[in-house]
Amino acid sequence: MWDFDIGRSVSIMMRTWPFIVFRMIVYFGITLAYIMATGTGASVGYGVGHISTDPDGPLSFALWGGVVGFGIVSIAVY
Repeated sequence: MWDFDIGRSVSIMMRTWPFIVFRMIVYFGITLAYIMATGTGASVGYGVGHISTDPDGPLSFALWGGVVGFGIVSIAVY
């Protein structure tokens, strides 16, 4: 059976802390990019939706703007 040692695990993490922090920064940046692109796409879609004559135009355009923003970031991250 596998023998687990908490002290050894913590010592390995302390030796590799710069890489752990770097990964956290990268993942935070990716999350921020998703949030910003989805919000910006939805905002632009909402603004463009006011051109439509449909009363629900701004909401449907905002939805599609958010989907497009999410998709663009997904392609960029991939």
